[in-house]
Amino acid sequence: MLDRCPKALLTNRNLPASRLHDLRHSCATLMLAQGVSPRVVMDTPGHSQTSLTLDTYSHVLPAMQEDASSKMGASLQSANVQCVRSCVSDTRVA
Repeated sequence: MLDRCPKALLTNRNLPASRLHDLRHSCATLMLAQGVSPRVVMDTPGHSQTSLTLDTYSHVLPAMQEDASSKMGASLQSANVQCVRSCVSDTRVA
């Protein structure tokens, strides 16, 4: 019975039929891809440990690593620009 409701919702929206199990995995994958903490995501499929969640959904991790790398690069660039501006203004004052 629990499996009928999601099928009806998917059919009404012209989406392919999926099992409830498949929808759990889709939800967890999308949550990780959106940057939700693995600790929060692990509760959705009912995993007991974050390591199981991360092992199961490791295919999402490369994109997350690229995103993290880009954000770190932007932060370092911003910090470098601020440092240069600070040094330039300090030399003008002296």
